Amino acid sequence: GYPGGWEKQCDRMLSSGINAEYGEGFNEYYAEMPWLAIPYADRDRKLKLSQKFGVTGIPCLVILGPDLDVVNSNARNRVSNDPDAADYPWGAKPLIDLDEDPSNINDYVSLLFVKGEGMDETAAKAIMDKMSSKGEEYIQKAKDSKDDQEFMFFFSNGASGKVTSSVMEAMENPAPANKPLLIILDIPEGGKYSVIECDTPTPEKVDSALADYKAGKLTMQQLC
Repeated sequence: GYPGGWEKQCDRMLSSGINAEYGEGFNEYYAEMPWLAIPYADRDRKLKLSQKFGVTGIPCLVILGPDLDVVNSNARNRVSNDPDAADYPWGAKPLIDLDEDPSNINDYVSLLFVKGEGMDETAAKAIMDKMSSKGEEYIQKAKDSKDDQEFMFFFSNGASGKVTSSVMEAMENPAPANKPLLIILDIPEGGKYSVIECDTPTPEKVDSALADYKAGKLTMQQLC
């Protein structure tokens, strides 16, 4: 079992979204699973659950707490990358390595810090500490309001990362790959981005980037 006692208060449930032609195999598939399930034929309840939790593709794993509040609306990568359940119950992280877990980048406005080549580690840590602090702030705001998190925060060790490189290549006007960057990504609203103008990112730029985005002051460009 998972560490701690929380799992005793939580139900685990399989909601199948597989195509109808595979419906006959549902019982066989479910027989190997330890959790509750919605009967395959109950498409109406499956649809309502998908709408409730914003499920747009499968597989999708939603983590609920004992009070049925959403702990993580898209936990598949977190769980897959954590076979020992060290991060259980896989709640929101204030700062995420984009190249390890990009699962939420499509669903939230995000601030991405790309370290670049040769950046002073102390300076990089100061920016990441600031972003982590802001991440905690927005996680708490979302909990208090029971609403979606307004911003997600990501970092990358360099532009050549497996996911970061795809982001950089998709930019309408590619940013220099060898320098540290702060980038606002608004993929939910049509795939937009803005590279924050500065010679070297600083913790203060984290605050101003978020404020300028919310005030509509940033020039947003198109991801291709």
